Amino acid sequence: MLFRLPYVTSAYELAESMGAAQAATASEAMEEIKKRIAREKDRRELEVYYYRVGYTLSFPLPLARLPKVLPEPIPGFKYPWFTWLLWELKDRWDLLHIGWRRYGDEQAGLLLQQELAELSEWDNYKDYSGDVSLCTGHLADCLAQYLAEESGWESRYYQKAVAAATKLIDQDVWPWYETSWMNQEITVKRMHNINCIILFGSAALAKVLRNAHESDLDNTARMVFAKWMELGNSSNPHTEGVTYDGFLLETVTDWMMALPDADALWQAAKEPLTMFVTACQQLSLPGRPDLHAPLGDIEPEMPFWMTVILRCAKKYDLPDVYWLLRRIPLVRLTTAALAELAEEENSEEPNRTPESGGMIHPAAITLRTGWSNEDTLAAISISRNEFGHLHCDGGHLVIGTNKRFWITDPGYQQYRPGFEQDYSLGVEAHNAPVIEGVSQSRRAAKPLAAEVDAQGNLYADMDLSLCYDHLPADTSVKRSVRLIPGQGASIVVCDSIDSKQGPLQIGYHWLGGTYLAWAFHEGWARLSDGELALWIKVISGGEGVELTADCLKRHEGTRGPLTLCHNLWIAEGKQQIYWVFHFQDSKVWNPPQHGITTIY
Repeated sequence: MLFRLPYVTSAYELAESMGAAQAATASEAMEEIKKRIAREKDRRELEVYYYRVGYTLSFPLPLARLPKVLPEPIPGFKYPWFTWLLWELKDRWDLLHIGWRRYGDEQAGLLLQQELAELSEWDNYKDYSGDVSLCTGHLADCLAQYLAEESGWESRYYQKAVAAATKLIDQDVWPWYETSWMNQEITVKRMHNINCIILFGSAALAKVLRNAHESDLDNTARMVFAKWMELGNSSNPHTEGVTYDGFLLETVTDWMMALPDADALWQAAKEPLTMFVTACQQLSLPGRPDLHAPLGDIEPEMPFWMTVILRCAKKYDLPDVYWLLRRIPLVRLTTAALAELAEEENSEEPNRTPESGGMIHPAAITLRTGWSNEDTLAAISISRNEFGHLHCDGGHLVIGTNKRFWITDPGYQQYRPGFEQDYSLGVEAHNAPVIEGVSQSRRAAKPLAAEVDAQGNLYADMDLSLCYDHLPADTSVKRSVRLIPGQGASIVVCDSIDSKQGPLQIGYHWLGGTYLAWAFHEGWARLSDGELALWIKVISGGEGVELTADCLKRHEGTRGPLTLCHNLWIAEGKQQIYWVFHFQDSKVWNPPQHGITTIY
């Protein structure tokens, strides 16, 4: 990673080193990638930042063997150290490979060959836990890309790298495949990103090697890909969120591009892949398209999605992807994205911006007014897939404008037990209603609509009833979100709770973006960055409810965001609770004067 920032999205929002997100030219991309290649040629150690647990470790280059003893950041758990190690190695090797193959840098090529030859001395290609895991899949994918063309290699290095690749497939992958995939039904649960990345990376490598297991691995990969496409075209697409979907699809597209029928597969996958591209675009923060709304498990340290959407742009002729990527700070672009942008023959600025409006995606609904810094994004989780690292956060709302997320989410789960893990997965991390102390425990949101009305207002509707276990009998929960554009945009959330029991206590927890300043004035809560202010009000029973300073809490496990907590009571029957969010110039210290009937 180029930057070692705290494991929280807001650190990236404010990092001065990211620079302004201005349209990058092909020559600027070329200059950046050549800087990176030069840096890699000079490196003698590999620093790896383990942002989840806050460790930075270094490893000698070339890496002659994997370390056998490493720290224990989580007691009783062998942390998967080699996954992040392989991320760093892959980025390094990609740069050396591009320098060698695209720019004729023989020194870069020699370094790459020597380091890949060293792999033959490794005992195995498993993670620190002793299991075949992501590091195995990443390594297989790397070797498949670099060994595909033998010309230019020194024979002794090529033979050693091939020996390492063969050992990886025969010694490690095949026994894993026999227990993990052979004669197994291809279920959604089995299609977790880790299992699939190992499978597709290994299938690609076995094909390059013409290994004895090539046919089995390729056939299973094709069946999994067919299942992924089938789910992608369904009413409940397979997803682990844009970060992890991009993580998986980078390896999948690597595998696909080397196949003889690649064009047919690209065409067959057009609908689910373009759906992924659209989600990546629409969930991006206005003014910072490298950052996504932190819904569920979204990591700004995982930029693999950039490579995938660029590949899709080339296959499906999507000029709005280039428009978006050119506005990502160069230091945040992946090596593959930089290399492609650097070689764009047409360096003129594409004039097609992505569409805006209301859209339903596999894991979220987005309401977006446009693509300038001043535009507004309301992103709402519709988590529907049962993967453990995803959150039970149906209806959770994130609001972004002017390069900041104002109403936010931790965006991750802490693995280390304690206050932070409780917080990142708990009640106070999400803003869906908590009913009689019952928070969501299932990922079962049902999207109903995402549209723009005749007045140009954007709205989204969803049913959250199935997200809760143990609600009072015959209770339903629906959430509607309205985004009213304008110089001072308004977002109105309406929770409709229908129950035959009452009174019911309803609890709310709204996280303000880290480094934003809180205030309370005339019954409203207020967030400010010194230039823009977001005013917050709750209305129940047709009456405004006062928000006071004692509503503001700091959870023991938070890495930054403070929580606006509020409980209220509703009677039996169908009741509606409104939360109003209104942006205006921070110089104005009077709350909005319009009423709920005006803005909803």
